[in-house]
Amino acid sequence: MWTFGEIPFEEKCRLAKEIGVDGGEVQGNIRKNPKEIGAILAKHQLKIKYK
Repeated sequence: MWTFGEIPFEEKCRLAKEIGVDGGEVQGNIRKNPKEIGAILAKHQLKIKYK
């Protein structure tokens, strides 16, 4: 998600889905509650990618 720069997380998810991405890594300074992140990802039909 870092490739989209400094835009809100939900906007990153919307753009990712729009270009055909099915998921992404969430890393760095996470300011949102993990449940909120999960809800935003689910809203945009995205999955969390684990390493």
